[in-house]
Amino acid sequence: MQLILNGSEINHATQPIKFLGIYIDEQLTWNYHIKKLSAKMSRAIFCINRVKNVLPFEALKSLYYSLVHSHIIYGIQIWGNSTSANKIFKMQKRIMRIIHQKKFRSHTMPLFKSSNILTVPDLHKLHISLFVHDWTNKRLPESFENIFAGKNHQTQTRHGAIYRTAPRTKFSANLPKHTYPQIWNNLPEATRNITSRKIFKNTLKANMLKEYTFNTTSICKNPLCPDCLIK
Repeated sequence: MQLILNGSEINHATQPIKFLGIYIDEQLTWNYHIKKLSAKMSRAIFCINRVKNVLPFEALKSLYYSLVHSHIIYGIQIWGNSTSANKIFKMQKRIMRIIHQKKFRSHTMPLFKSSNILTVPDLHKLHISLFVHDWTNKRLPESFENIFAGKNHQTQTRHGAIYRTAPRTKFSANLPKHTYPQIWNNLPEATRNITSRKIFKNTLKANMLKEYTFNTTSICKNPLCPDCLIK
C-alpha cells in the first residue's frame, strides 16, 4: 500500500526506527523498544548489585531513580500496554529486592509500598491519567483538542468521565483513543475533579500505594517462600 502525506510518499521501513527516543516497529508491538530498555535495566542491575553492600538504602534508592526510573517512565504511555512490558516489571521487582537486601523470591509489593515507588503497570496508568488530566484542564496543544471526541463531538460528561466509542478491531482497542478514556473513567470522580496537577498526581499515587498489601495467609502458595516459610 502506498502512503502519501502532504504530497510526499512515505517509505515502508522493515526495521525499527528511533523517533524521539522511542523505537517504533512496523507492527507497533514495541518489542524492540522494550528490548533496548531491558538492556539498560540489565546494566543498572549490575551496577546496583555491585554496591548494594556498600551504600545505604537511600543511596540505592537514588540510584534506582537515576539509572532505572527515568528510563521506565519515558514514553510509558505508549509502550506500557504491550504484552512485553511485563518483562520490564519483572526486572523492576528484581531491583526492588536488591536495594532492600531481600532474597530472590521475596514478595515485592511491600517493598514497593515502603519505598513509595509505583510498579510498572501503575506507572503506566499514572502517566496516562496525567495526560488526560492535562487535556481536561486544557494544558495540551490545540492539536489534541478533539483526540477523545465522541458522539455529537462531545468529549466529557458532567461527572468528568470521557465518552468512549466502541473499537472496531482488536488492534484499535489498544489505541489511546480507547484505552486512555477507559483508565480515566475508572478513577474515582472526586479524583478526576481535582484541578491541581500536583495534588491530582499525589492523590492518585497515594491511592495506588494503598493497594500494595500482601496477605501471606491467603495469597502466598510457595512452600519455599523466604518471607512466609515457617521454620
